[in-house]
Amino acid sequence: DMQGGTFTVNNTGSLGSVGSVSIINYPQAGILTANAIVKRPVVLEQDGEDVIAVRSMMNLSFSFDHRLLDGGTATGFVNAVKGKLQSWSLDYPIY
Repeated sequence: DMQGGTFTVNNTGSLGSVGSVSIINYPQAGILTANAIVKRPVVLEQDGEDVIAVRSMMNLSFSFDHRLLDGGTATGFVNAVKGKLQSWSLDYPIY
C-alpha cells in the first residue's frame, strides 16, 4: 500500500535484478532501488601497485521528482547512503 507515502525503498535484488530503475509512485518525492549483490572484479591500489580483487557490489538507482528535490540535495542523499553501505559492519545495531 503506497497511499500517504512520500518515499519508496524498493528491493529488486531479491528477485536477482542487477540493473533495474524504478518509476516514482506519484505523488511521492522519490524511490531508491537496491539491486542484487554480486561479486565483481575491481582494481585496487596496494603498496603503489594496481591489483585485481573480487568485491561484493550492488547497483543503486535513485529516481526523484526534480520539482520537489534539488539535484544537489538528491546527490548528497545518494552519497550518504553509499557511505553508510560502504562502512557497514556486522557490529552495527539494526535499529
